[in-house]
Parts: sequence; structure tokens; C-alpha cells
Amino acid sequence: MTRYLKLDDLRTLNSPENIAKIFSQLSYNAAVNPLDVEDLLLSPKNTEAFVTT
Repeated sequence: MTRYLKLDDLRTLNSPENIAKIFSQLSYNAAVNPLDVEDLLLSPKNTEAFVTT
């Protein structure tokens, strides 16, 4: 069975759990885990965008 993403699916993306659920429905192995922004090795300006939002 093929599962297609619909616009209503995107409207529920208001939490990490819902994002993981969408990926799971698309047959990806997704899990919600904390992320340390420093692990991404971003520039200082991009890191600031994560920390302030």
C-alpha cells in the first residue's frame, strides 16, 4: 500500500513527535531525540538562529 503525504498531514506538524510520525508513515525510521546544536557544526550566526527561536 502506498501512503502519500497530504496537505492536512503538514498542518499537524507542530511537535517533534508529529514530525517523526509523518516520516514513519512514509516508511522512514524516525525517532524523536534531543539534538545538541553544536553537533551540527553550524556557523555562529546559524547557531544563534536555533538558540533564539
